[in-house]
Amino acid sequence: MPNYPGAQSTTLRTIPFPWIIYRGEYLKSDEEGSRLQIIKDKGFEFGVSGGFNFPIKSEENDARNGMPDTDALLGFGPSLIFRYPTESKLTRLTFGLGLRINYSIAPSFTFREQGFVAEPNIKYWHRPSKESPYTFFSRFSVAFADESYNNFFYGVKNEFETPTREAFDALSGVVDIGASLGFSVELTKNLFLFTSGFYSNLTLAANKESDLIEDHHNTGFIFGLSWMLFEKYL
Repeated sequence: MPNYPGAQSTTLRTIPFPWIIYRGEYLKSDEEGSRLQIIKDKGFEFGVSGGFNFPIKSEENDARNGMPDTDALLGFGPSLIFRYPTESKLTRLTFGLGLRINYSIAPSFTFREQGFVAEPNIKYWHRPSKESPYTFFSRFSVAFADESYNNFFYGVKNEFETPTREAFDALSGVVDIGASLGFSVELTKNLFLFTSGFYSNLTLAANKESDLIEDHHNTGFIFGLSWMLFEKYL
């Protein structure tokens, strides 16, 4: 995956993490994320919007060479979800709006606010039949951010200006337009494989003139295995 939106350099990462599936009457946590269904039978739900960017090592990115490394960036906040009514239970279509407050995390676990992101999105899931082991999913989104967030990635202070990198004060506005497409397959009752490819377009980005944006078209791939350790029904 790219080191940050608009970077040419990519990094291969292996990430183990726990995944809890819970489908209660109001609280739900599954492949659609964590959410709370307050208004019954109306298709509206409140969810959790999250985002993360690994620390950026400037020595690994030509455009940032000589600039300080960045800390990891963590974002979280609420989201509003509208579930479009469909006749088939094998197809799901949702429209969402996520709002995230972002914090940079230093190695000493010091948190510093880095602005907010608003991200309207459309998600689609489809399973060909009840017997099919395959589930196909896709996502389309547009991310908007304030000056603080955009400066975290694209701002260049005067002291780090070079003949090939001008000083730049980032603007609020579009970060990128993203789309992803993937599928999961049930290998056994407890073992699942999933893969997805994603694309990020920065041609309409508010800060596309920053010299830290090396590529207006980013792509990446995800491949993973999910193993269900145990399940319990109440």
